[in-house]
Amino acid sequence: PEPGFTPPPPPPAPAPAPGFAPPPVFGPPPTHGFGAPQDPAFAASKTPGFVPPAAPAAQGFAPPAVPAAGMPGAQVPPAGPAVPGGPGWWSYGPVFEPYTQTGRDNDVITVDGLPPGPVVVQLDVEGDGYTGLSILNWRNKETDNLVNSTEDDFRGRVLATVPKNGTLRMRLEAEGPWRVEVSPLAAARRLTEEEVDFRGPDVLLHTGGVADLAIHYRGVENLIVNVFELYGHDDHTALPEDDNVVNEIGKRRETVPLPEGPLVVQFEMADGPWRAHLKRVQPPTRQGRFR
Repeated sequence: PEPGFTPPPPPPAPAPAPGFAPPPVFGPPPTHGFGAPQDPAFAASKTPGFVPPAAPAAQGFAPPAVPAAGMPGAQVPPAGPAVPGGPGWWSYGPVFEPYTQTGRDNDVITVDGLPPGPVVVQLDVEGDGYTGLSILNWRNKETDNLVNSTEDDFRGRVLATVPKNGTLRMRLEAEGPWRVEVSPLAAARRLTEEEVDFRGPDVLLHTGGVADLAIHYRGVENLIVNVFELYGHDDHTALPEDDNVVNEIGKRRETVPLPEGPLVVQFEMADGPWRAHLKRVQPPTRQGRFR
């Protein structure tokens, strides 16, 4: 510039409109799922009192509970009886928390503190060879034979009677790991008009009116089905005499007339797969009462 010349200053920047603040400049968003640390200056500029909302949980999902240490296979208590007189109501026999034991190969199983009377014993074995389960009496002698099977990977539910002293003792013959569960009769599955797949012996309940029981047996060994009618039976320590309704060998279809419940339907022998459901079910006339 020429000596003694001073250029004029630049015009001042226009003032921002009243009440307007330019938006803060944000950095790139953090990588999803990692939450990278923020610049301290930016962290200090957050709106006071603002807490970002938590990510919503997936609908319908609940994480599995972690069992407490030292509690192998914590048991879930069975559902109690329904409201007296309601559908599926069952009041025969006491209700207690199931007992579970696991092991391997031959063993003697002792369960103390059970209420006297009929219970359901579920046995699952992983392995081939012979599987046998028998009740031991007070002299440690075998009495009732509950399981007598050569089926691989045996599984099934059978009826057993707890003696008056409340101790159930059973001798198990098995090859491989096994699991035994003792549960109340009230925890047995109810028969319905929906066809259900089963395998091995089982204990089922019928609580409705007169009906026909349709069975499709796909095993090759003996099929034995017994029915215990509980109406008018007051002794909860022992089941009444049973009525044998099926005793056949090999694959077959059977339809059995059932009286009005409450009934215990015992598939005493049923090696292999089978299906069952109710047909032509009539409304109950006893309104859930046992007598």
